[in-house]
Amino acid sequence: MTLTEILFYYESKQNPNGDPGFENQPRMMPDDTIMVTDVRIKRTMRDYARDVKGETLFVDFDENGTPTTADG
Repeated sequence: MTLTEILFYYESKQNPNGDPGFENQPRMMPDDTIMVTDVRIKRTMRDYARDVKGETLFVDFDENGTPTTADG
């Protein structure tokens, strides 16, 4: 089995992953850098696959926010 690592490097003036339990403030690390959780990274990858590549996601949401699956 081959191990693979992916590095996501963000440089932007935005809040990519706000903390809903803290008025959507950025999640901060002890060294004052902003932390982006794995959930946000996975969402970014799913959005890219759907919106840019045109892939069908196994679990997605319709325009009303209702969960749907690829098989119906």
